[in-house]
Amino acid sequence: MQGVMIIMTNAINAIDVNGVNNNVQSLINNRPVAENGNTFEMFYNAAINLINEVNEHQRSSYQLQLDFATGRTDDVLAVMMAQEKAHASLNFTVQVTSRIVEAYREIMRMQI
Repeated sequence: MQGVMIIMTNAINAIDVNGVNNNVQSLINNRPVAENGNTFEMFYNAAINLINEVNEHQRSSYQLQLDFATGRTDDVLAVMMAQEKAHASLNFTVQVTSRIVEAYREIMRMQI
């Protein structure tokens, strides 16, 4: 059981959260001026890339599950790692979305 936990921990650590953090840091550091219209476009592209990455993890996990169920592969470790990676990336995306919605609501509550 402890070996499985180590493997699952390694799979979760393999998710490219650092890449997402680097993208967010570059957005914060560059701080483009809102008049040039690039701020929304940069945010939109980052969100679309995150969603596409999560979708690819989900597809990969589903394909490995299908291959395992049909007997094309017997690599249980790869299936479990893909499932955990897909699960963790989806949870990360849900948390990011929740924080964005929370920030939007906070802005809307501000009085001018």
